[in-house]
Amino acid sequence: MNMNIQGGGYQQGGYPQQGYQQQPVMQGGYQQGGYPQQGYQQGGYPQQQPGMMQQGMMQPGMVQPGMMQPGMMQPGMIQPQVQVVVINNGPPVEQKRPGFDRLNEHQSIFIKQKFNVLEALTGCDMENRYLIFPANQQGDGKKGKALFKAKEKSGWCSRQCCHPDCRPFKMDVLHEYKDLEDGDPFLALDRPYTCTCLCCNRPYMTVQRNEAGQNENLGVIKAPWTCYDHQVDVYNGGEDLRYKIVANCCQLGFWCKWPCDPCQNIDFEVRNSGGEVVGSLKKFSQGCIKASFDEASSSQFTLVYPPNCDPRDKALLIAATLLIDFRFFEEKPNKNSGAGSNF
Repeated sequence: MNMNIQGGGYQQGGYPQQGYQQQPVMQGGYQQGGYPQQGYQQGGYPQQQPGMMQQGMMQPGMVQPGMMQPGMMQPGMIQPQVQVVVINNGPPVEQKRPGFDRLNEHQSIFIKQKFNVLEALTGCDMENRYLIFPANQQGDGKKGKALFKAKEKSGWCSRQCCHPDCRPFKMDVLHEYKDLEDGDPFLALDRPYTCTCLCCNRPYMTVQRNEAGQNENLGVIKAPWTCYDHQVDVYNGGEDLRYKIVANCCQLGFWCKWPCDPCQNIDFEVRNSGGEVVGSLKKFSQGCIKASFDEASSSQFTLVYPPNCDPRDKALLIAATLLIDFRFFEEKPNKNSGAGSNF
């Protein structure tokens, strides 16, 4: 049966005729068929009006049963982990490493004593301070940042009254970093008091590695009796002679204390146990002006290690250099014996 509803826009089968037009809206917001006109568009889908909610829709702050608010966790659920990635575009920060690893990277070391203004003005011996750098290719200066620093610990009376051959002191060799907190221990040097006279009670200094809670005996530095040359001997932890550091006593710097270079530069030879020269040690001042104020606190040393020198021997040679400075170059020229004395 063919039915054509006039004005309804429908034909048999329920499909709208092409060109269907919406019927005029009656007063009161209703159209033919009793459906409200307000809020609807063609096709039967509602238009959302401001401030109006349809049934089944949620307003902000409303939680239906079974739904979770942010920050709420149900039992058995795993909270997602957030990984924070920090991008550092600045220069790389130096990492802390063992002292032996740092020594192994360099074949020569530059040791510089810190100039003490108070000592230069008053004439009283103060506790020594040293910085230890890699040496440059010319061997007369530092290269890069300091590796270690050394601090003397001694009594005031012993510094003023004791001869360098008898003077007791302790010294801590600490790590030095530019970008990190420094002060981590590396070596501990102990030079006890000795009543030295000629070949009796010769001075010595023990060397221990106290890094990372360790207490390893590396060896001892001894100053033997000699009739002419100046010498210190380096022994390892097993009391085996490893090296001799020897300087000819006829060098001008041992006898004349003028601040000029010929009177400040002194050469030492590093010899193995068989007497063969395998390395070198050179002492020179920080300049004529500083040397004229206080020659004793302006020392600088360049130490060239022997080939294939292991890190323990390198640490011992650094300790031997510090003992040489105390023995031969700490005595003031106005005190009787001078640096040329060899008790």
